[in-house]
Amino acid sequence: MKKRILSLKPNLRIILFLLLGFLFLFILWQILSLTINAYIIPSPIKVIPAYISSFAFIATYEAILATITRLVISVLFACILGLILGLISGSYADFHRFLMPLISALRSVPTAVIILISISIIKISFSPIIVSFLITFPLIYEATYSGVKSIDQDLYDAMRLEGENHWQTLLRVKLPIAMPYVLLSIIQAVGLGMKVTIMSEVLSGNNRSSGLGFSIAQAYYDADFIKIFVFALHAIVISIIFDLVATNFRKKSQFK
Repeated sequence: MKKRILSLKPNLRIILFLLLGFLFLFILWQILSLTINAYIIPSPIKVIPAYISSFAFIATYEAILATITRLVISVLFACILGLILGLISGSYADFHRFLMPLISALRSVPTAVIILISISIIKISFSPIIVSFLITFPLIYEATYSGVKSIDQDLYDAMRLEGENHWQTLLRVKLPIAMPYVLLSIIQAVGLGMKVTIMSEVLSGNNRSSGLGFSIAQAYYDADFIKIFVFALHAIVISIIFDLVATNFRKKSQFK
């Protein structure tokens, strides 16, 4: 049996073990439902049909689109600002020291605290964007900074000998070399941003706004745990799709 598995083509082996992983997850989910509480942890036999049926409702697409829009906006701004400030910090040590307290504070402050403060002073529908930005920005900033600092000093010297000025070196050398670090941080930021956005929507608890987190909060208020798992499943699937797309893009970029 072991020899047959080892003799499979790489793609077939990947698919086989992915299917085995999903089967294990399905069995584990069913066991937890039976042993803990079938009401609070509904069986996948009930949740999966409800998940498929949810695609028949316009509200499902509105919730998904609203959450994805907030995620994309927050990560996009985090990428732009993180990339610019990371490149500058990698070039000027004093600027990096100046930003270190802010970056450390954003990394250290509990996410729940940022969420609670933001929904208290910002419009509820906008707070998930701000929270996701504040959480993902340090990831992209530090990745860009690390990418720039990883460049060999000899390469800088060679560019200067060729007559390249500071901005040409920044755009033609520092940015391309830092991009693998940035792309990896974006993959991480999308996954983390999805969790934070939904968490912020849940804690906001506004049933007048659209979003996966708002739908989960409303389902909790209605004590509809099947619906909670359905919207959670939507979030998981979206995160997996984003991750696959970002990973594939990163591989193509490295190949080029």
